[in-house]
Amino acid sequence: MAAALVALVNGTQELPNHVSEQVYVHESPLLRDEANYIFRAVLPDGSAEQLWGKKVGESTVEVCCIPFFIYNVALRDIVQLNEERRLAFVLESSGRFVGRVWFGDSRHAVEGTVKRLEQLGANLEWSSANLLAVDSSAALQDAVVEFLSAGHNAGAFLYENGYQADISNP
Repeated sequence: MAAALVALVNGTQELPNHVSEQVYVHESPLLRDEANYIFRAVLPDGSAEQLWGKKVGESTVEVCCIPFFIYNVALRDIVQLNEERRLAFVLESSGRFVGRVWFGDSRHAVEGTVKRLEQLGANLEWSSANLLAVDSSAALQDAVVEFLSAGHNAGAFLYENGYQADISNP
């Protein structure tokens, strides 16, 4: 899965100017009822992830969805937008956990995985039938990560943490 997911470039570096035709959208953002603004995070390959948010300032937005592709951005983070209404950097971290689960052709694990994540108190958002974004509070993070790591190690699915220390992000 890591090869399929791409990193957000550092907010202090220049963002790509060209946005390709590929835009990853959130069909059912977790906090849709709170959202009143849509913006994009441009990915290094020129594609973009369309994110839902709640305006909290002239160029600041609270993230209202669980990111599928960008790293080091989470639900309820306060982010700064640039002049093109694109994500520039994180102003204030919510401290929430973000993970991604790729089921691929292994559909037998989906129902049990979703059920257990919900029992643990995680929030879920689907990108496709195969890609699931996972959110939890910091208090629940250890239990969620333990479950996801065990499933990954058992070969039930691929799991990736949405925070990557080796990726320079906002």
